[in-house]
Amino acid sequence: MKENLPLWKLALNASPDSFGLIPVDFSPSFISSSNTSASDDNSLEDIMPPDWEKYNYTAGNFDSTLLSAYDKLKQLFPGVYVNVNNGKRVNSWCGLRSPACDIGAAQSAHKTGKALDLHHGSKLKELRDFCESTEGLELGIKRVEHRDSTRTWVHIDVMPPNASNWKDKTKPYIFVP
Repeated sequence: MKENLPLWKLALNASPDSFGLIPVDFSPSFISSSNTSASDDNSLEDIMPPDWEKYNYTAGNFDSTLLSAYDKLKQLFPGVYVNVNNGKRVNSWCGLRSPACDIGAAQSAHKTGKALDLHHGSKLKELRDFCESTEGLELGIKRVEHRDSTRTWVHIDVMPPNASNWKDKTKPYIFVP
C-alpha cells in the first residue's frame, strides 16, 4: 500500500540523513500543517527512471528541496508532470537518471536527484516564466535550462550555479548546456 504523502515528506521519511541534519518536523515554509491540498498524491514513480526498482531507488535519492519545489509547482500549475507512466514510459528519463541512462551530461544533476524536466502542454510558458522568476528562486530552484534548448519542457535543478556566471542572484541562473 502506497503512503499518501507529498514527495518531500517521502524523501525525509525514506532516509532522514540523506541531505544532512534535517529536523524530523521539517516542513517547507509554504506548506502549513493544516494545508491538506499540498500535493498529497504520491507520484514517486512519475519522477523515477524506468529501471528504478533494479537500483532500489526511493524518494531518498532526491534532494528534498527539489521535491518540495515540485510539490509546490504541482499546486500552482495543476497538470504539471515529469514522466508519463501510462505503461509506455514516455519521457521516462525526465526525473532521476540511473547509471544505465546515456541521455544528458555525465555530471547531470538528474543523476544525483537534483533536477527534473517539467512538462505542461498549454501552460508551459507560464510554468517556465514562474520557474525563471524570483518566486522560482524562493522555491529553491537555482538553475533553469535556457528555453532555446528546452522548447517542450522546463529543466529545473537545485545545483548551485557558478557564482561568477550568475549575474542576477534574485532569479535562478539560466544556463545553456
